[in-house]
Amino acid sequence: MIYVVCVNKLEEKDVPVFMLAAKEHAKMSKGIDDGCIAFDVSQYNKEDKEIVFFERWENMECLQKHADRCKSLPILDVLNKSRFDKSLKVYEISE
Repeated sequence: MIYVVCVNKLEEKDVPVFMLAAKEHAKMSKGIDDGCIAFDVSQYNKEDKEIVFFERWENMECLQKHADRCKSLPILDVLNKSRFDKSLKVYEISE
């Protein structure tokens, strides 16, 4: 099982546009990408304007296919332009 935690840092003015695009991206990923078990978007730290993606994938191959598919998506441009920083951690956990 693969877990992905991506923390996105934003300016306050960019939060609404980012959240809209992030939720659409998560919905699309859950509907299209094989092996996407969960993809949640949460604003857990409103003061710091941090929005977190919590993703769970069947395996690394599924995550890589998702990443390859998303490289040229216009919605990714919206996400990238809206955030000023991000940290991405990928965890492989055997169950």
